Amino acid sequence: MAIARMKKVYIMGHQSIREELLEGLQEAELVHIANLREKIEPDVLDEAEIVDQEELGSLHLKLSKVGFVLDQLGRFYTEKKGFLSSLIKEKVVVSLEDLKKVEEKLNFEQVYAECEALENEFVRVLSNLRHLEEQRKSLVPWLGLDLKIEDIRDTRETGIITGKLPVSNFKKFSSDIESELSYTCFNTVSEDGRNKCLFIIYHREEEGALASILGRHGFQEVTFPELKDTPEIEYRKIQKKARALEQRRDEIREEIQRKASYREGLLVFHDYLQSLVLRKEVGKKFATTDQVFLIEGWVKEKDMAAVSELVWEASDAIDISYSDPAPDEEPPVILENNRWIEPFEVITEVYGAPHPKELDPTPYTAPLFLVAFGLALGDVGYGLVLSLLSWLLLKKIPLGKMGQKFLRLLIYGGVAAVVAGVLTGGWFAIPSESLPPVLKNLRLFDPLSPDGLITFLLVSFGFGFLQLFLGVFLEMVDNFRRGKVLDGLIDQGSVLMFLPGAALMVIWMFWSGNNGGTPLWAKVGLVLIITASLLTVFFRNRQSKSLLGRVGGGLYSLYQMSSFLGDTVSYARLMALGIATTMIGWAFNILGGMIMAVPVVGIIIGSLLLVFLHAISLMINLIGAVVHPLRLQYVEFFTKFFEGGGEGFRPFSIFTKNVILRSKGG
Repeated sequence: MAIARMKKVYIMGHQSIREELLEGLQEAELVHIANLREKIEPDVLDEAEIVDQEELGSLHLKLSKVGFVLDQLGRFYTEKKGFLSSLIKEKVVVSLEDLKKVEEKLNFEQVYAECEALENEFVRVLSNLRHLEEQRKSLVPWLGLDLKIEDIRDTRETGIITGKLPVSNFKKFSSDIESELSYTCFNTVSEDGRNKCLFIIYHREEEGALASILGRHGFQEVTFPELKDTPEIEYRKIQKKARALEQRRDEIREEIQRKASYREGLLVFHDYLQSLVLRKEVGKKFATTDQVFLIEGWVKEKDMAAVSELVWEASDAIDISYSDPAPDEEPPVILENNRWIEPFEVITEVYGAPHPKELDPTPYTAPLFLVAFGLALGDVGYGLVLSLLSWLLLKKIPLGKMGQKFLRLLIYGGVAAVVAGVLTGGWFAIPSESLPPVLKNLRLFDPLSPDGLITFLLVSFGFGFLQLFLGVFLEMVDNFRRGKVLDGLIDQGSVLMFLPGAALMVIWMFWSGNNGGTPLWAKVGLVLIITASLLTVFFRNRQSKSLLGRVGGGLYSLYQMSSFLGDTVSYARLMALGIATTMIGWAFNILGGMIMAVPVVGIIIGSLLLVFLHAISLMINLIGAVVHPLRLQYVEFFTKFFEGGGEGFRPFSIFTKNVILRSKGG
């Protein structure tokens, strides 16, 4: 249960076998390839082409085509999923052999051509529908005009104008027409409350005066350049064309939806192409000449034999060598824990990889996170449902390694919630007085009673104190491992004396109110505080050359120890979350019970409502039971000993965003 031991590996070979070697390395997923070119002076490197840009461009073009088709299928087809499948994104399980053959099985270029043609036609249909809709809307106000549109044209002596005039300007417009023009008349075709649609006939001698009047009153001319028949007939024609286009639009949608059977193959093909891109681009990290290439990388010590065998399978004319990391080198980090601790690697990996020379925090985080999670959720029913649901998701849905770890973590968390629920009497938030005697006897305290609330708070504080103490202790152990014995004894040793001393003194402050005298354990606590304070003040800032600087820095370090009080108090959130779980469920039980009091129908509706409400309660409280314990690990615990900053071990591997590779025996 530690950080895996790493070896540096160098692989040198002829350019002719590079592709075969890279294919084997990518499929084996054992070698973390470093960027060797960054370490070599540019004038030393050969100007040989590192990557075949034409082939790389072709791969990127195919990827864009695959993305287009997948996007199209995503817009037109919604897969019907079960409840479990809808919770987590599924991946396609495929063997390595099928991954390599996916292109020839898929016949992608034909699929793409068909999808592109359908997309282009669909866009044209939608464009035509929008145009027809605009024409339809523009004709609606003119349906009362019983005149062919092609006949609305000027003659030698007269002109015709159709358009809209604001209703508010109509009276003044009518008055001006009547008073200023003698050979102009108009007819109101329709009115919609804001505008009047007018049909105006005028003599050409009055064209200028009419234009002036129209301009003054906000008249907007309306024309129908593409239409010939009467507005009503043209309207019916447009409706007929629109229905035909809508039918074709729906047919195209159905044709695209029928291609949904290609989706899984396209997802696999996408990852296959991306894997080829990675295989091409990784060459940018090599040192190369026209004839040879040199790879620098890292492998786990236990994988050395497997890597050597793989390399020599590609060719006997390859040189491979291993070495230990140099003292100033920081190899990539990968965590190795047993199958019970492995799920908790999610917590560490989300925070960041540890430094290669420090402790792996995962084994210590595991029990602490479970306790915090259990206290925060703290209900037997919720814990059982969570564990069962997570187990079903794990069994039914193909997931990557991170997803599998997280679900296993939730299974453990559900078990922790069951234990905490038994000890606190949490059974789907049923009131304690309603529990059978056997369940009451298992309970250590009732968190909703005044005494139980204080007990719960003290348990949270006690747990927080122990976790902070462990964090400082781990930092001391880590210093010992690195040979920094003095740092461990003074920097962490003083804190490890101060914390229990302060705890004993706090207990004595409450104890002394009801008892006289000073017990021995209180005196021990005082001695620990004084000793820790002296060590901190005079030796914590021992790098300072002046006594004043040493004492000043030590006093500041002593003041910083007060932050442990705030860190401990922050663990009160576990009590608050545990109480919230009970109170929310209790309120839902009351609501469901009121409905179930109604005979027959009430029982059915109330039961369904209770299931729904408790599902909501579980989701709400689950978020808190994950987020807040994680915060305690990251902010309160990890900061006491975890340096971090390591580079994660990322072996050169198959791209698996959408697929899960089935093992040869699976």
